[in-house]
Order: sequence, then C-alpha cells, then structure tokens
Amino acid sequence: MRILLGLCFIIFFNINNSIADELVISNKLSLHYSEPKLIAHSSGVLIAKYDNWYFSHELVNPKSFYGIVDLTGIEHDFLRHVFFVKTKHELPKWIIELAREQTQSFGIKKSNIFKASFDSYDILSNYVSEAKEGNIFILEEHQIHKVNVFGEKDKFEVILKAIQERKHEY
Repeated sequence: MRILLGLCFIIFFNINNSIADELVISNKLSLHYSEPKLIAHSSGVLIAKYDNWYFSHELVNPKSFYGIVDLTGIEHDFLRHVFFVKTKHELPKWIIELAREQTQSFGIKKSNIFKASFDSYDILSNYVSEAKEGNIFILEEHQIHKVNVFGEKDKFEVILKAIQERKHEY
C-alpha cells in the first residue's frame, strides 16, 4: 500500500510541476517560451517572470489603448502610423498627432523598429536599449496582441522569434 501511495504522489507531483511551453494567443498563433520562475495573470495581462527579465501579453482594447480616445475600427491603422507604416485608410490629423505622441512614448525610432508580414498577421516592434524594454504588436485581422519584454535585447529577440503560426488546433 505504501508503494502505491508513493507512486501516486510521484505521479501527482510530476504532473503538477510540469508546464506547457506554448502560449496559445489565438486560433492561428502561439508564443513558445522556456519555463518561467513565475506566471501571473491580472486584469487581462499574463506575465511570465524569469530571473532577470519578464514578458507580458495582453490583447489591445481599442476603447482604452489610448486613454479616453476610442480607436475602435482604426486601431490597426493607428498602430501602423505609430511604427511609420503607410496605411490604406486616411486618418484624421488629430489621430495622426496622437500616433506621433505614442511613437515618442514607446521610444520608437526608425533605427530600432522590426517589421514583418506573414500570411495571417503582421508584427510591428521596437526595442529601446536604454530602457531595456521592447514592444511587440501582433496584428491579426480582428485583434491585436501586445507583448512587452523587460530585459536585455537578446531576451526580446528570443520572444520575437518565438511567435509562430500554430501547426495544429486543439
């Protein structure tokens, strides 16, 4: 009986201490990561904490992304303006001014931007070495993900490369 209880404890302990290495962020995308020291979830933000750095993920809410301005319907174009990307639609001048303010707030310069386009999503990102902070925006057709990385640039690059199209759905 003691052996059976011991085996049950070992199996239970191993199951409870295992962690997935894939964060499914949408039905088409996931983010692969190494096991963090701590995972926390608060107010719609998921945080993975490591020894000397962390990253967070959240969905962009167009109603609250820029203070009291509701960006619903123009959030994709707004972010493209923030990252110096030409848009298909003309935005009002006052919205373009807000985008410029956001560009400054994120520390975005043409020299610290990474942009990529894939079949089902675009990535707009930047890393500010002085602040050791990176912003990654993943633009899908109907939603935008924001991933922040706080740490050295190599950690930012690891997370940037970890964003992938899902190979299968569950």
